[in-house]
Amino acid sequence: MKRKFLSLLMVAVLVLSMQAFAAANEVTGRVTLAVPSGELAEIRPVLDVFEQRYPNVELQVEPFDGESGPYLTAMATAGTLPDVLWGDWTDFTYAVSNGYVLPLDDLLAGDPDFQHVPSSLVEPYTYGGKIYAVPDQIHARMIAMNTDLIDELNLDPPRYDWTMDEFVEILQAATTDRTAGAAVLYDLDSVISAQDDDFWSPAYNFVERRFYFTEKWLEGINLLNELRAVPGLDIWKMRDNGRSIQEGESNDYTLKFGEAGANDNHYSFKEGFALLATGASWEANWMRAQVKPNWEYWPYPRMTEESSIKVPVHVNHTYMMSTVKEENVAAAFEVLKWVSISKDGNLAKMDIFAARPAEETAEGKLYFLWYFPSTQHPDVVAKFADNPYVTEGLKVVYANITNSFRDDLNKIIPGYNLIFDDTVWELLNGAREGTMDASTVAAQLDDIVNSRVVEQWAAFEAQLEKNN
Repeated sequence: MKRKFLSLLMVAVLVLSMQAFAAANEVTGRVTLAVPSGELAEIRPVLDVFEQRYPNVELQVEPFDGESGPYLTAMATAGTLPDVLWGDWTDFTYAVSNGYVLPLDDLLAGDPDFQHVPSSLVEPYTYGGKIYAVPDQIHARMIAMNTDLIDELNLDPPRYDWTMDEFVEILQAATTDRTAGAAVLYDLDSVISAQDDDFWSPAYNFVERRFYFTEKWLEGINLLNELRAVPGLDIWKMRDNGRSIQEGESNDYTLKFGEAGANDNHYSFKEGFALLATGASWEANWMRAQVKPNWEYWPYPRMTEESSIKVPVHVNHTYMMSTVKEENVAAAFEVLKWVSISKDGNLAKMDIFAARPAEETAEGKLYFLWYFPSTQHPDVVAKFADNPYVTEGLKVVYANITNSFRDDLNKIIPGYNLIFDDTVWELLNGAREGTMDASTVAAQLDDIVNSRVVEQWAAFEAQLEKNN
């Protein structure tokens, strides 16, 4: 009976494969795909597989330098916009408000791949009730932990679903006369500010389009400053808030650890005398090349035992241009999905990444060996877990992408750089460095930032209505 069942299963798999192959052969068209030039080496092998799978799609890959805005403006002026743009990491609202982007709602409706994309990854690309992009590669903010130092100090490794109290406890326990709790604690305050539903980092309610610095951010900044007040805990603080020093000068860091690495934010973690560092997946390559002790990623801690693991993410986006020719829309949609949300595209990409030797480089840089897919399709989830380079901590982070919140507002809030100008950054950094009263700063930010948010959303929506 078991042999018969396996035979039927193999037949079913073969039939599905043949159906998928037949469907791919039916897709025809010419598609120009724009790709950031710095990412071409990563994506090119994935596109090679697409061309094998879709032999009747003529794919032209067009690398571009710099940010997408100037590139798209130049292409629009010349009347040569690409059909699809992959891997955009810059301000997306510019392309949307200028009418360059085609809404995807009709194409995504009922699409089997789209059904496995968490809604939290789609919400940021919804403007005026329409979906203008899909998420492609995800980066997550995490905690990098020196596992050798845990053993050396005879500490218990924290759970992957640890709490903020456990986080504080192990930081303090790792602060000794020869070690430090943290190399850096960047963004801890911002991450804490976005733990509630409907919030992005820092302290932004995306439903209300309003920042809550006093109500949400202040708790995080107060904890950050409490930790930095513990002598020897945070090396960034010991380095006079990360400021470089000249030869012959001294600060708390040099007095305790000497001059080596005095102007390097991560030296203490690279050399193994700091327990942890707040970091992100886009730093994984240089860290595996330069960090000497054994280390692993942990998710950010939960606020309490009752809380869920919340994952702060930076997401690149893929979208289709409004100028794509009707006869090429179906092919362009297959290209768009292949490099972003499709099961088959992600499985191909994950196979390519996992097969790479750890030391392999492209143009002098290490290749990525893993990434966080934007889909939670069961086959992709299983493939992610099988990657030999993926640790238990990374599995936990990926499993909780459904609880993610955006930590890269510059990509998705209109006029972000006009809202967060030098004045705002001076206030934020003053509170973080302890040179300004945090509660006073929070109240000022509530007034300044929220008035600008209203203005920028109004200007964006007026231009969106005009051009779409």
